Amino acid sequence: MLLIALAVLDLIVLAPWALEATDVDGEPPPSFYFAYGSNLDTKQMKLRCPTADLHGLARLMGYKFVINERGVASVVESSEHAVEGLLWKIFPHDERLLDWYEGVAGGYYIKERLDVEDLTRGEMVEALVYIATDKDLGGARPGYLEKIIQAARQHGFTEKYLQELQSWK
Repeated sequence: MLLIALAVLDLIVLAPWALEATDVDGEPPPSFYFAYGSNLDTKQMKLRCPTADLHGLARLMGYKFVINERGVASVVESSEHAVEGLLWKIFPHDERLLDWYEGVAGGYYIKERLDVEDLTRGEMVEALVYIATDKDLGGARPGYLEKIIQAARQHGFTEKYLQELQSWK
């Protein structure tokens, strides 16, 4: 309960622009967001974006999961790899919240709209993907990779991909 209160306080104090009266009523339909890092954690995502809905498993072809020098997840182009993740249905106000959490204004991540394989429906969809601007590889922050691996296991990611995540330890 304390975590929820702190998350709400963060929104009110640090990101008041994220909660606009017109956001829920009359805004465009949701779009897809592809999560591959700590936002695989359903509890974290629900705290960050309470109106986001988990759609299901997805795969980003032609990219590879990496940990950058800042100790956080990113993806880099790699024709021989794929990144497993989750598709979330998000509204524009969720996207603004994600922008804030991912540090878009500070230049830590950029946003791209990429084609992602929706494994639930078996088709390609366009999804928002956050890509770190720091391309130098590094080690994960304490507890960060463990959180990602635990969430990946809970969501049923492939054993091969779980081993790839483990290789970053």
